[in-house]
Amino acid sequence: MRVSNTVHNYGADLHPSAQPAHRKRSEAAKKLIKVLQAAHLSPKDILNVLIKHDPEANYTRADIRNEVAKARVEELDRLTPT
Repeated sequence: MRVSNTVHNYGADLHPSAQPAHRKRSEAAKKLIKVLQAAHLSPKDILNVLIKHDPEANYTRADIRNEVAKARVEELDRLTPT
């Protein structure tokens, strides 16, 4: 393999959370998100709990919102809420 251009037009990511591969949630984290969502915590509060539980976690609020949405779909057994 030959590299034709060794200069990149962008810098390195500032934080690992910039890459989705580093934001994978463990099964334990998914279960905790479901429990906290059932307790009516906001995604911001759920994220704070997850970070306190695992300081190395690289989740974003969008990740939490997506996980809550998946839990709602599972809870409704793929039916719409209305």
